[in-house]
Amino acid sequence: MPNPFAVNEAEFSALLAQIQDVITKYYISNPPKEIRPPEHILQTTIQAEPPEPLRKEPLGTHATIQNLLNDLLPGIFVQSSPHFYGFVTGGALPPALLADFLVTMLDLDVMVHLPRDSIHTTIERHTTYLLCDLFQLPRSFVPGSTITTGATASNIVGLACGREWLLSRDDPSCSVARIGYLEAAIKSGVHNGIRIMVAKPHSSIAKAASILGLGSGNLGHLPASEAEPWNINLVHLEHYLSKQEEDGVRYIVVGQLGEVNTGRFMSDIPRLRELCTKYGAWLHVDAAFGLPSRCVNVYDEDTERLADWDKVHNWCSGVELADSITSDGHKLVNVPYDAGLFFSQHPDILQRVFKNPGAAYLATSGADIVAPCNVNIENSRRFRALPIYAALTALGTSGYSALIRRLILHARMIARIIQDELSQYYELLLPNIDDMFMVVLFRAKDDALNAVLAEKINAMGKIWVSGTMWEGSKAVRIAAANWRVNIEEEGHGGVAIVRDVLKIVAGSDS
Repeated sequence: MPNPFAVNEAEFSALLAQIQDVITKYYISNPPKEIRPPEHILQTTIQAEPPEPLRKEPLGTHATIQNLLNDLLPGIFVQSSPHFYGFVTGGALPPALLADFLVTMLDLDVMVHLPRDSIHTTIERHTTYLLCDLFQLPRSFVPGSTITTGATASNIVGLACGREWLLSRDDPSCSVARIGYLEAAIKSGVHNGIRIMVAKPHSSIAKAASILGLGSGNLGHLPASEAEPWNINLVHLEHYLSKQEEDGVRYIVVGQLGEVNTGRFMSDIPRLRELCTKYGAWLHVDAAFGLPSRCVNVYDEDTERLADWDKVHNWCSGVELADSITSDGHKLVNVPYDAGLFFSQHPDILQRVFKNPGAAYLATSGADIVAPCNVNIENSRRFRALPIYAALTALGTSGYSALIRRLILHARMIARIIQDELSQYYELLLPNIDDMFMVVLFRAKDDALNAVLAEKINAMGKIWVSGTMWEGSKAVRIAAANWRVNIEEEGHGGVAIVRDVLKIVAGSDS
């Protein structure tokens, strides 16, 4: 009896050819010019959704694919555009995109290390070695590393490890993983719990604290100054750390490399490490999009375009001193969503927290690589390592150095347009362009325009930006994160379109 869910080879090949044609045009030959679909398209595609309740009779594979391509796809905005400047959204490099197609075909669950049966976990381990090489981290981080769904998950993993280490550091029986947070805190004498000390963290730190029972309201904010809120006030931090025993608390300290609104970097991680070591605190560094700055090679051929690549290279100085590090693959590493990165110097703590206890069916057949499900939140995991491996292998360190420089130069070109050509209408909120990473923060000088600036820019459909708040006022953030950006004026990914949009929005298109 034929399988009712199967399609024959001819039908499958025809549908695949149709999708291939759509992908090739979308990705290579004729990428969409408009990022946001027009309003009438949005309304039409929303109305084209399948009716509720779910139909009884099957629509079939062919009709369903036509529904996706013709009715739904036109209503989805083009996040892969080089001019999608919101959310620090990277793009999928060609080798990573093609590898991701293979991942879907393989449909692997990368959960258990079974070296006699498959090499997929070995590929993931090799990928973490290559990531350490790219970011110039010691390879000793590899046993405590894992690939997650994103920086939020990596921050959860990092704070969970910090929670475990802090309460069991003096007495292994005070393990949160085994006896729970409340009992472990009481037994270890930490009657007022764990606090998280931050400067200006990403919101996912508070989210992670909420999920882990540490409390999103239990963050201590210690910005160094209004001018540099991404730095922690070290004097105030030491004051709190020195009183932790009498206060009945212990501390996780979170450093930020790549503050979300400005792209700026905490400047003194070595000193943070000294304080954390002195007082027994856990140092977690959130470098979701900042860590790739470390791969910029100051000796590449075109350094004459900008003299300060050594400064960029050193922005992450000392990150290897952290107990745990968060980063992202789907941001500046430019692999497909989703791919988060986590590194730790404490593989024993990582395994203690995330091990599946008493699950005989998850037993590994090799001791050299820990089962991924025992160092990660998820048991069931997509083969996220393969696109990362493909991108790293295809580009190498010099390719990634060139990519990060391209993103920085693109952002700085936009900043100079705002500062030099459009200063009548806009204010660059961090005017020292030579210290700029790949984020441009600005506002409109006219308050009425500034209140709706992001909406007006996005409504044109040519570029897409994020609205934010800075120093109590609305602002707009442009984040150059896609490999397609150009460091020329014209052409696909060039900065001329940004100039044109900003001039029109300001009411001056001359």
